[in-house]
Amino acid sequence: MLAIAHHEFEHASFEHGHDREDVILGVALVAAKRASLIGRGPTPTDVRVAMEALGLTGGATVSHHDAEPFAGLAHSYFRQREFVDAVTPERLLAATTPR
Repeated sequence: MLAIAHHEFEHASFEHGHDREDVILGVALVAAKRASLIGRGPTPTDVRVAMEALGLTGGATVSHHDAEPFAGLAHSYFRQREFVDAVTPERLLAATTPR
């Protein structure tokens, strides 16, 4: 899942480069949650839906402001669990499927 998320952000730029790993990990974790809710392995669509659910669709630059909710995810399992648990199953399953 992490490799798929890295691929989706391959051409994205970040206002602050140190935000990249936290954001990519956060998206990957939420995408993994979506895949598990559906009962299958992860796909690129799960990553795109996670990005949409987390407000990361649109422009190619991720601002520091947009990255703030992801702060510290790459270094704290507790923060990872808290972050993923905050995204409801209903939100992930009701999200439109981007192309």
